[in-house]
Amino acid sequence: MSIKFKSVVFVPAVLMLLISTASATCVRDINGAVVTDNDGVGSPPAILKDSTYGMGDACPAIPDAYTVNFYKLGICTEDPSTNDLSSCQFMLNSNAVNGVQHTISYPAESALATGEFEIAPGSYGYMVGVLSNKLGITHTETFSEQLVGSNGTGTSCWTNGITTAMSGDGYTHEAHGVVAISDPISPALDCGSADSANPVVSYEVIDTMGENCGAGFSIVDTGFTMSNGTASGRLLQNNGITDATSCANASRILWVVDLTTALVVTPTTQFTLSFKLTDAVSVDAGSNGGVGTMVKMGADPFQAILTTR
Repeated sequence: MSIKFKSVVFVPAVLMLLISTASATCVRDINGAVVTDNDGVGSPPAILKDSTYGMGDACPAIPDAYTVNFYKLGICTEDPSTNDLSSCQFMLNSNAVNGVQHTISYPAESALATGEFEIAPGSYGYMVGVLSNKLGITHTETFSEQLVGSNGTGTSCWTNGITTAMSGDGYTHEAHGVVAISDPISPALDCGSADSANPVVSYEVIDTMGENCGAGFSIVDTGFTMSNGTASGRLLQNNGITDATSCANASRILWVVDLTTALVVTPTTQFTLSFKLTDAVSVDAGSNGGVGTMVKMGADPFQAILTTR
């Protein structure tokens, strides 16, 4: 016997978003601007103030919008972290080239376009998702001092459509096209006055689970503690089957949560998928010739919580 549902509802700002387990955030002045020091002294340069780490080159914030392309979303009875999905049943299972795109913006609530799906009653100890590793951020940030962007200087900086990568390397990606170098010499944000802000979605490619595209390239990262279990990530090529072998062909993220408490599905079960946008964007800065610059708005690979009722 199986049961059909029509959609999974997103409830933003309810539960945990991923990778960063710290409770740090950008420190703001009485006007709500991120506290900055545009002198760029130190290594890394002390540009932005973080509530946990003090002055440094990055701090986390809530993005205006976060865009994700989903290919699969399901629950499993056996561990799917090696990309064996044979024990999984899916609420979303898309063969479309770009999957199913969904934009999350606080505090709006919206439905993911899953269409109808069937989940057999039973106990499921794992949650699985497959999504594009090209994550979209739309965001404008204000600062207590003027900072330099790719176009202009000012106390406001915003996303301008440039695609960067977690590795920081610049190259042509096999599926996503040109990925720009993200450093203070080539910032990937525009800056100016608040009334001139014109943010559009920029993208961050999660191209490595390690440090860079050379010796630091890695496809697996594990041990992310969440409120409902332990998560891991694995980079796949664009076919969604083969493990990535380089930054250039890492195109999808296999995301798995080993649930602390199994999800029990019955003929009356409803599902809710929740995200928390706190700390979902890394506001990254640097120093070019001793002058503070805004480098990019980095998108961390995310986790979400699926609950039943």
